[in-house]
Amino acid sequence: GILVQGKPHLGTDRLVRILKSLRTYLEEHGVTFMFGTRVEDITVSAQGVTGLKYRAVHTRSAGSEHAGTLEELRVQTIVMA
Repeated sequence: GILVQGKPHLGTDRLVRILKSLRTYLEEHGVTFMFGTRVEDITVSAQGVTGLKYRAVHTRSAGSEHAGTLEELRVQTIVMA
């Protein structure tokens, strides 16, 4: 039914444009994307999430990882994917 009639397949060419538009929209509304980072800790209070600690992670040519210094970021919401 619905999935077939709704034509859920977007196609790769359209999907790339949609994702770029979505990212631009989210960034314009205060979202920060942090690629190449590893979350080390999430700070939580009685009110909910208040921050996180993370490191930049760089993969070396041999496949090993090198982690940067521990950084802290104050946040109200976290989405990890």
